Amino acid sequence: MLDAEVASSAEAWAQEEFGHADLGDKRRTRRLTRMAAQAVQCPSGKVS
Repeated sequence: MLDAEVASSAEAWAQEEFGHADLGDKRRTRRLTRMAAQAVQCPSGKVS
């Protein structure tokens, strides 16, 4: 898979899993989905 395909797939998964989270602000939900997609792409990294 190309890097763009992996990123797109990770973003789609994160949106499906976390996109409906009610965190009180849409920006928090966007941040959560971005963090989840990045974690999937680099699972050995740290989440701070």
